[in-house]
Amino acid sequence: MKLLIHDYSREEWERLAYKYSGWKVISYTENIRPCAGCFACWAKEPGVCAIKDGYEKMGAMIHEADEVLVISKYTYGGFSSFVKNVFDRSISYILPYLTISHGEMHHKRRYHESKVFSFIFRGNNLKDSEKEAARKYVIAFCKNFYGKIKDISFEEFEEDDMTSCKKIVLAMPLYADGAPSHVLRLMEMMEKQCAASKKQIYVVANMGFYESRQIRNLLGMVKAWSEKCGYEYCGGVAVGAGEMLGKMIRIPDAYNTHARNVALALDELGKAISSSEEVADIYADAYKFSRLFYLIYGNNGWTKTAKRNGLTKKDLLRKAE
Repeated sequence: MKLLIHDYSREEWERLAYKYSGWKVISYTENIRPCAGCFACWAKEPGVCAIKDGYEKMGAMIHEADEVLVISKYTYGGFSSFVKNVFDRSISYILPYLTISHGEMHHKRRYHESKVFSFIFRGNNLKDSEKEAARKYVIAFCKNFYGKIKDISFEEFEEDDMTSCKKIVLAMPLYADGAPSHVLRLMEMMEKQCAASKKQIYVVANMGFYESRQIRNLLGMVKAWSEKCGYEYCGGVAVGAGEMLGKMIRIPDAYNTHARNVALALDELGKAISSSEEVADIYADAYKFSRLFYLIYGNNGWTKTAKRNGLTKKDLLRKAE
């Protein structure tokens, strides 16, 4: 088995996956949790991490691999945070006991093998000094992991840069009457890093409530943020009854469903984006579907969901103690 550990984005990986058919692949995900430094993988359940998130047996996985290929963004002389996280969670590959190896103190081997590693660092116009720093890093890494370096190479990579974007479309649900916290964090980051650069801002927002007008505060927040950053707010689409209309908009002939208003609104917004023009905010509600029916439909949906999860309506009404 060959093992690949990489930090490509989903879009990048889809273009390259065919090259690694048959490989065991560890791909970028936000689900991986950082090493807690508890050493349970050494002293409590040897070889197995205490954090059960799908990465608890990384040490064994490296052992089972015939060779390991690591593809990582060059990050301050070493691996990206994701790739480094994978290896932080892999210390069970070696033992806690200490020994002298290569004239230095290291941990003892758990497995009597010299694992073959190859490394590809991706960067934008990396300097010779940066490449040398990466080489020194993986040499030190392989000493600790008793690895044998097969190859170290470098690949040009130009990361998406928010500062160079001219148009940005923010798509989000309404949370507690405003933008979700993670979108706000992005907006705060852009205010610090990308303010005063010329950008056009568009928004698509939806919500579970029937009345799209309840999204007006969210759109107001984006307008205020755009003004503070020196961006041009160019309009948005607010979608009411999103739980229902979001599914209907995928129907090929959505213009003849209750999602008609949404389909037309998105068409109008799309044309404005393509032509770099401004459009007045559009509030799109359900087309020919009453609020009462939507209320009944929504409430029944929660009861059915609870039943699928082994709960009753009474369970849903239970007060926290």
